[in-house]
Amino acid sequence: MKRLIKFSVLVVLITTICISCGSKITEVTVKNKSTDINGYLNGYLEVVDGSYKISMVENNLILNVKLKVVKQLEESELYEISAELLDESDMPLSGLGTFLASYMNFSDDIDKINDALKEGTGEITVKLIYSVGEDNSKESEALKIASEKAKSFSINSKIKDDVTISENNGNKNWEKILTDYESYTNQCIKLLKKANSGDVSAMTEYLEVLQKAQDIQESFLEAEDDITTAQMERFVKIQKKLIDATSDM
Repeated sequence: MKRLIKFSVLVVLITTICISCGSKITEVTVKNKSTDINGYLNGYLEVVDGSYKISMVENNLILNVKLKVVKQLEESELYEISAELLDESDMPLSGLGTFLASYMNFSDDIDKINDALKEGTGEITVKLIYSVGEDNSKESEALKIASEKAKSFSINSKIKDDVTISENNGNKNWEKILTDYESYTNQCIKLLKKANSGDVSAMTEYLEVLQKAQDIQESFLEAEDDITTAQMERFVKIQKKLIDATSDM
């Protein structure tokens, strides 16, 4: 759990720091191999047939895919949806990892899917993300592989078996961590708005925010693995708040 949260926080921190330098977006178009979704959600969801764009946004490859509900599922386990890029022989591309959408992916896409599944109808666009990392050479390499070799993609789904969520009354330490994290997020958004408007005072505040980011990172690492469902939902909403703010700039 802590490793997953640490990774999610780190991705957001990197995005926050880099966003003021300007976004660099390049696109590649691929088609879905099949309308079928493999695994846990097979028979409940399917891919809407069509062409889809893969965008490079900072250090992430992002694939937006439209899914359609074909059968009602009132209650579901915690799960993730993933995508693999395929070559002309329908084999996974070597050198690229898996694109993911899950409860840990600082997005409410999974909640939207669950709402549609409970209704038994609807179409949802899901953002699947492959994080390249901080190395710019890896970013260029990943984009090159996708643009030269990717012809299609497949969608898989599976139950999450590595997330520990407590259903007790909650851990007060987690409440403090999340409150600090939300305060940090609000400060980041204000700082980004200043930087985006050309306010030079943002550079002075940057060092203070960077120190807070390091402190929060330590808090997540030291926390116990007893986060509750409500606390996890709060964590995801805070993540999404910052991602939404950066995407609007």
